[in-house]
Amino acid sequence: MPPENSDSPAELLQVRWLQVISSTDTNKLTAGKKYKIGFNVALTSDAFGWGPDSNILVMAKIGDQRPIKKVNLLEGDRQRNVRFDIPANLCIEAPPDASSSQEQLLFQLIGIRGGWKGGLKIYHAFITEVKQ
Repeated sequence: MPPENSDSPAELLQVRWLQVISSTDTNKLTAGKKYKIGFNVALTSDAFGWGPDSNILVMAKIGDQRPIKKVNLLEGDRQRNVRFDIPANLCIEAPPDASSSQEQLLFQLIGIRGGWKGGLKIYHAFITEVKQ
């Protein structure tokens, strides 16, 4: 793990099970607005184990809403050592009572399939309002 108060990423050197959990109070969200949720990551030049059999899941949860996206880190023409956001479009809507709610918006990055993997840098999680 990087030192506290650092902009350095957490780097996975070699893992079999990956689970990153983040949350925020829904009272920090605007009621009825949609929010995009995800993680900013990069693959190192020597990354391994991230093939189609080891997709990552990104999921969110507020109340009964539980959107989930499957992500193949190697799809498309992603370059190594270049940061990108995952997933492309995971959105969730703040509840009508968000400002007074005691609920949490919980979101996770999970990678449990496909054996050993490494060379993933996780820079940060994000929640951004979707402009309509």
